[in-house]
Amino acid sequence: MGCTPSSSSAKATDMTPAHPDVYEPARPRRASRSPLSCNPANLPESDDPELQQFYNALKVRDHTPHVSVIPTSHASVKRPMTHVPKKHRDVMSIFGDAGMALDVTPTTSVHSTPTSSSSMLLSPSLMHGDMLDSSRDTVHETLNVAYGSATLKGQRAVNEDRHTATTETINDRPIGFFGVYDGHGGTKVSDFLAEHLHVTFFNHLSQRPQPSLYKQLEEAMLFTDNLIYERNIEHGSTAICLAVTRTDMAVASLGDSQAILCTNDGRAVDLCLSHRPAEASETARIVEAKGTVVNGRIFGVLGVSRAFGDNDFKTSKGAFKDKFNGDLVGGRPHVIQRHLSPTDEFIVLGCDGLFDVMTPDELVTYVRPRLALQGVQKTCEDLLQHALRLGSTDNVSAVIVKFHP
Repeated sequence: MGCTPSSSSAKATDMTPAHPDVYEPARPRRASRSPLSCNPANLPESDDPELQQFYNALKVRDHTPHVSVIPTSHASVKRPMTHVPKKHRDVMSIFGDAGMALDVTPTTSVHSTPTSSSSMLLSPSLMHGDMLDSSRDTVHETLNVAYGSATLKGQRAVNEDRHTATTETINDRPIGFFGVYDGHGGTKVSDFLAEHLHVTFFNHLSQRPQPSLYKQLEEAMLFTDNLIYERNIEHGSTAICLAVTRTDMAVASLGDSQAILCTNDGRAVDLCLSHRPAEASETARIVEAKGTVVNGRIFGVLGVSRAFGDNDFKTSKGAFKDKFNGDLVGGRPHVIQRHLSPTDEFIVLGCDGLFDVMTPDELVTYVRPRLALQGVQKTCEDLLQHALRLGSTDNVSAVIVKFHP
């Protein structure tokens, strides 16, 4: 999820926030978070039998053991642990230190990329003519975009990420919908989003074409979260979504995934907010709802403060609604609408597994020269492999949308 621009990134000046009061100062770089803690020992005890029943239910949740093996700091981007040097250095290591990677054909599907996103050197693979082929890109000429998407399991046992990249023509107007869904606790909610959210959004547009793009996107996400609750679909998922026409874009964040726009002067524009319990506004909301934040988690268990699903924490309804003053985990996204400018080059939607190891500026520095030399789909795949090489231990997923191709 998301955030305001960092000090080295530009903030969009023509964005129309749906909720302008929730913008916050630039966030520090975050440590990798596992949304569900393996140890809910920080849950409080209560003399109220009903409230204690609620806490006991949280203790027996299916807490997926997604614990990072890399020590992290909120003050810096994660980097792999320093190991004892090997007795000898192979040629791959020598090229890696120079910011390059040999163009070899691995036994598995691994794309050669530089080892540093800030390096001015390009991978030799980018110099080859066959890398210029963009035949795998999806191009929508009327909408004037090209896009690619990819996901990798990484070091996790299961890939809980899902993504959507699709277009539709509604009332003679082409519209694209793109989303990255970072599931936690399981895949049921992220599966549901990948199958249904874009359909709900398109249905809203066809039935009620008058409201603004960002309002339609917000309403579709609220409707979908309520549907997940009513159907009692297990697990949870963050989301970062983009709706785009030929003239405008709307970006919605729910959780801690991100959307980074690159302009033609190479600026990184961060288009969303972070919904994590440690954020000041989110902490205040959780405390007002009679929850607590322990070690950056709700009750020491859940590491995101807004998400689809997580029905146990949707405490404005259900059996325990009288014990709380609203939802502990909110379902309302932060949504902005922005005019699509001729100076906008591309946008990257990514889960936290990508941004745990790359800042917005580093991402733009990595992606921009590659899009100038190769296709969007290939660049998206290379980006995810690069995140794993930088030390990401999470699932990694991204969608890249290139404007004016």
